[in-house]
Amino acid sequence: MLEKIETTHELLENELVVYQRERSSIWQCRFKVGGIWQRASTKERDLKKTKPHLLTDHFNWPLTE
Repeated sequence: MLEKIETTHELLENELVVYQRERSSIWQCRFKVGGIWQRASTKERDLKKTKPHLLTDHFNWPLTE
């Protein structure tokens, strides 16, 4: 199992993860669509702005059932 580091935050267990890549200040996210992990940029540098947008379905990404 991968070790969690402070630049990784699981917002919905095994469904939505926000993380920062090495040498980047932009937050990325991983989410499941149809059981397959997808990746995208949040285009945000501030984690406090990133979390609410993702949790309120700002990007209209359907999560798995």
